[in-house]
Amino acid sequence: MERSSFTVAGLHLRHQYSWNSLQIFNFYRLILAILFLSFAYLRDVEHFLGETNPALFIVISFCYFAIAITSIVLTHFKNIPYNYQLSFQVICDTIALTCVMHASGGLVSGLGTLLLVALAGASLLRPGKASLYYAGFGVFAILTEQLFVHFHDQLGANAYTPAGLLSLALFATALTANILAKRLGMSQAALMSLELLNGHIIEQLHTGVLIIDAHNQVRLMNHTATLLLNKRLTGPIMAVEICESLNQQLDALRNNVNAVSSTCFLTNNYSNVSASLHKFNVLNCEILVFLEDITRQVKEAQQMKLVALGRLTASIAHEIRNPLGAISHAAQLLSESALVTTPEKRLIQIIHDNSYRTNTVIQNILSLSRFRKNKKKALYLREWVHDFVTSFISPAIQDPIITWQVIPEHLNVFMDPSHLHQVLTNLCENGLHYNFLEKGVAHVEICATIDIANNSPYLEIIDNGPGVSEEISKRLFEPFVTSEAQGTGLGLFIARELCSANQAKLEYFINPAGGSRFRITFPSQMEVTETSQNSHKITHREMTV
Repeated sequence: MERSSFTVAGLHLRHQYSWNSLQIFNFYRLILAILFLSFAYLRDVEHFLGETNPALFIVISFCYFAIAITSIVLTHFKNIPYNYQLSFQVICDTIALTCVMHASGGLVSGLGTLLLVALAGASLLRPGKASLYYAGFGVFAILTEQLFVHFHDQLGANAYTPAGLLSLALFATALTANILAKRLGMSQAALMSLELLNGHIIEQLHTGVLIIDAHNQVRLMNHTATLLLNKRLTGPIMAVEICESLNQQLDALRNNVNAVSSTCFLTNNYSNVSASLHKFNVLNCEILVFLEDITRQVKEAQQMKLVALGRLTASIAHEIRNPLGAISHAAQLLSESALVTTPEKRLIQIIHDNSYRTNTVIQNILSLSRFRKNKKKALYLREWVHDFVTSFISPAIQDPIITWQVIPEHLNVFMDPSHLHQVLTNLCENGLHYNFLEKGVAHVEICATIDIANNSPYLEIIDNGPGVSEEISKRLFEPFVTSEAQGTGLGLFIARELCSANQAKLEYFINPAGGSRFRITFPSQMEVTETSQNSHKITHREMTV
């Protein structure tokens, strides 16, 4: 799995923290070397540094200064691995400080405490067995120096007891620093885990997230932002490369001291994206940017409007149904009267036709609230389509011709049969009607097979009619959208909602040979199994309660 930019940034910060700590240790070494050099050339001030062997002290001071400079350079470029550099520096510290201690009178000078400081720093930077190895090397250096003093019969030849105590102090320091480093490491691990969790949560957000520095360069970008902007953070990306309006808004927000946040709409190729800017790191002038897909918000708002419209129209339809029935019944009684003239019969027929059309609209609207509870079951399409075609009757279509084929023969789907019957009836009636208008023959074709790409069965209704215009095709499944003067514009909307209630999908395609092609894609066998298991769990839980 590819790591997000936020996760990679967290790992990078942890890695950078170790190098920064090592560099601080290098500057401590440089300051110490400069102090040695200063005391080496101070003739007027009495001091004990280098009093036993001034020449050795001067040489070691220069070497230690050169080692400090070299360590700073190597740590800056990071060409050599971290552990190798730290080990090299600890060895140099031990040798140099032991020589300085020897040139200044040995253990009695008290400079052995500098070895404790160096070892403590190294143990914190690299806890574990390595710290004990460093302590062991320090003990080896101290005992070697003491043996050298002993065999050359110099002052302090009998300082084995201080040497032993200092050796014990080195191991005690290493162990203590190791314990502290482990506790610190546990705290860092917890913080790192929390940081990785935060990064993962940010990656899963449906809102794009950008972090932009003081130079308007994008430092971090989550997955949603890469999709909205169609850009990956593989290298430096400036805000002006994304959008000029975003770059201007960033400058305006920084220049306005009192402002904390601002919003703008992206231009160029991102007309459907809005940006919300927030100051979150005033010292570094960093700005947090949230990107929202306006299209998704518009769809959600439209869906809420449709829900409200559905409730309103259902309420209105229920109230109109009874008066409409009375009007239709009165017109029926009036048409049976012997006193009605021919022109009046025409007017009565108009009342009948419009009452029937209005009642159809009401039935369609009320049916929207009835298909929420469905009774899905396995349907063998070959047998089911055969029964549907055989029993198909449409009062508006004379002599319909429906050809069909199901491949493979054992193909089965999972759907409420009454819902599928209603959807197929609507699609076939439309196809037969428009095919008759175009070709003079009421003919449609039903084809069912399996999509090899996703292993999902589908069923298509194909006609050779005039097809659907590009303008209407964009809103074909919206309510009250129709090209017919007598149409209600609810048939396809209800058909799609019925399919959605059964986890199926109704789509429209332009038939290459002319006409229209409606496809019902049913859920795959795996999706059906998961849905059945979830439904069984829910039912079992309800029964238990």
